[in-house]
Amino acid sequence: MDQFSKLRSSSQGQPAHHPGKPASNQWNEERVTRHFDHATDRSEDVYLRQETPGGFFYRRRQAIVMRCLHSRQGDVVADLGCGPGAYAVKVAERGSKYIGFDLSPRMIAHARRRHAHLTDAEFMVGDVGNLPLASNSVDALLCLGMLEYVPKDDEVAYLAEMARVLKPGGRAVFSFLNAASPYWIWVERCYPLAKFVVRNSRAVFGGAKHVRFDECAGEALPTRRFRLRERCALLGSMGLEVTEESYFSINVLPMPLDQRLSGLSLRLNRKLEPLLEWPFLERLGMGFVISARKA
Repeated sequence: MDQFSKLRSSSQGQPAHHPGKPASNQWNEERVTRHFDHATDRSEDVYLRQETPGGFFYRRRQAIVMRCLHSRQGDVVADLGCGPGAYAVKVAERGSKYIGFDLSPRMIAHARRRHAHLTDAEFMVGDVGNLPLASNSVDALLCLGMLEYVPKDDEVAYLAEMARVLKPGGRAVFSFLNAASPYWIWVERCYPLAKFVVRNSRAVFGGAKHVRFDECAGEALPTRRFRLRERCALLGSMGLEVTEESYFSINVLPMPLDQRLSGLSLRLNRKLEPLLEWPFLERLGMGFVISARKA
């Protein structure tokens, strides 16, 4: 689109900003891309349905993110790891220009079809570690649930690229999965063991196939979890001053009960969400949002 050509053309001919990817990271990107290509057809349900715990998680996050974003008429907002473009309409309603990047070609194709009516939105297949944008060209950026798929050794380079394209005084809004959440502790440490024991018990007593422990992961794609203070310190070291932080989305039923009893889980989650406003209970949240300003 014409309104975005200046952002891109001013960076043409410049050397790549990403210092290079190790083979392990390239493999990780390919795996993440395949995962979200396959998840594209389910993206509408995940982001838009209210009557599921997953939908509740994303809608609670969206409310906090839009409160923190502070975008205005004419601002350029970059959404890094945009998926189906769940924030495009919200950003456009404020009169801001939206540009979404994602590794998944199918996600981007889906987002373009879904938001074809938006004249101030563009979607691009791209690597967040090497953005085709000029330095100091973006008023605000979103990075929501994306860094959890980036290897730890590479995330500083990704954050440096985000800081490069962000204007001085610009705002970056991040969301992370909370490592202190009992829900994620169960998913990461307890659920695989319980699944291993149950499935191999069936193999012993029912003739089912034995399984290895590494086949019993609680997640289809391994993800990283984070501590809020550690994230704030890292962002500060990158020249991004933290201005707001908020935990969100309590989930009291462990996997897989939250999925099998989704109606009960959703009612409990809604009722108990206000508990996260208490300082000593906020870490029960499944995720947290951080808003930061570039110096």
